[in-house]
Amino acid sequence: MEFLKPEFALEFLINIRENFPKPLVELWGDDIIRNPLLWFEEVQKKARVIGADYISVYFNIDDDFAKIDENVKLFENIQAKAELPLIIRGSGQKAFDAEFLPKIAEMVNRPSIIAFAQDLNYEPIVKSILKSPCGADIRLVLRAPIDINLTKELNILCKDLGFNPENIIMDTDTGCVGMGLDYGYSIIERLKIAKKEGDEVLNPPIIVFSGEESFKSKESKSDDFKDTRGSLKVRSCAVEIATSTALLCAGADIIVCQNPRTIEAMAPLVCEKLKSEAGFAGRASKGGLL
Repeated sequence: MEFLKPEFALEFLINIRENFPKPLVELWGDDIIRNPLLWFEEVQKKARVIGADYISVYFNIDDDFAKIDENVKLFENIQAKAELPLIIRGSGQKAFDAEFLPKIAEMVNRPSIIAFAQDLNYEPIVKSILKSPCGADIRLVLRAPIDINLTKELNILCKDLGFNPENIIMDTDTGCVGMGLDYGYSIIERLKIAKKEGDEVLNPPIIVFSGEESFKSKESKSDDFKDTRGSLKVRSCAVEIATSTALLCAGADIIVCQNPRTIEAMAPLVCEKLKSEAGFAGRASKGGLL
């Protein structure tokens, strides 16, 4: 699948843990973030205003198999209220997602993205999507840890099961600024170069969860810095913007953010860049620059 422009997703979390970032609590309100359906509604309102392309629902639930049915029901309620396309994220725990994401795939009734399948759980997830009534409209994120060979192998394994390569999205599991961004940037560049050189296996688009990674950093969660580092509110947003911008420049196609201000800052710049490139191409084609 070829993306004509980078796309943005605004993400919210189902489970609020004790060390949840203060800037996000202040942004949305403590009462709202502790009610997943209410938070979804607020995120959806904001996403429409800022021009986000997707809403990402992150089921960051603990590895508790007893909670699977409860959270599948929650997804059903969220999907019923959804007006924008959804990215449905599992817990990231391989064994848990091997049971949870197939049940989600059964419930999906519109074009959506499921994230993510990994080396030890891709088979049940892929097979469940293939059986889903809406399977042809479900795109699947495949996550392989910062390694181009593992990325390629996972793409091939899913294709061998009958999954449509056009519905694959790659996730290289990159870090944020100051926490491994350079490695992720390099891998994304190499994937894009391989695509340009005609490697069809590495042709799928790339997604990055820059919001999640940015809010893992101490700079985005702690007030324990000198005033010269700026306020926590500004600093946390700056980390996410810097991370997202770098990965966008590397070649990422979908940027998943947790602070809407990041999308507000970046989306207009992307639009202006595309307009500028279109203008350049138009003038060049008419002989104005050549």
